[in-house]
Amino acid sequence: MSADPFVSPTGVGPNGDLPFARSQRLAVFGGSFDPIHNGHLQLARRIIELGQADEVLFVPAFRPPHKAEGALSPALDRLAMLKLALEPFVDFSYSDIELQRAEEFSYTYDTMTILRKIYPDCEICFIMGMDSLRHLPEWHRASELVQHFKFIIYPRPGVMPPAYTTLAQAFGERNAMKLFGSVLSGDDIVLSELSSSAIRAACARGEDLEQALPVPVWKYIVEHHLYQSASPAQ
Repeated sequence: MSADPFVSPTGVGPNGDLPFARSQRLAVFGGSFDPIHNGHLQLARRIIELGQADEVLFVPAFRPPHKAEGALSPALDRLAMLKLALEPFVDFSYSDIELQRAEEFSYTYDTMTILRKIYPDCEICFIMGMDSLRHLPEWHRASELVQHFKFIIYPRPGVMPPAYTTLAQAFGERNAMKLFGSVLSGDDIVLSELSSSAIRAACARGEDLEQALPVPVWKYIVEHHLYQSASPAQ
């Protein structure tokens, strides 16, 4: 299977050149997506419904810095499932930009910088969960990431926000206020209990996961015998 470098609802040009983003506000949703599940899609849909973005761009990671080497399922399987899940949605798109940089870690700052160059006329922001916000000061070039990009931060079940002083010490008071101002209200977001790690474990136990996954994704998992043995690490 060959992976297109960038696919948006506008499609690619006849010569395979990169598409122009149709949206003014592009929200980048990164993650392992191992596998993508209904919780991911519900969150992305809600972000658009709230007027936070016009389009959500899903960017699967090849090798996140916080995960051990070999912990993820093959990139092409994860990308194939992502394509199947996003097909019905005109305002969801994907990029395999990080999968093409297979020799490197997938650093968010690098990805966002490249996407800004590709989509210069778009306002680009980054979607992250509250659990990621707690660890943001440890990220690669975190200060520059916070300084140069906007965020959409969603609550996670049982995860408390970091202390304001912690973010202020790491990024300065203005950027700490910027981050806290980017947090979506719990009243606006239905917190999903779904997680890819729990889905992998349930699949290994032989459970039916059709309710947790888009139907084509569940069929792909069954047909390709994914997650049947020891699951990749969370």
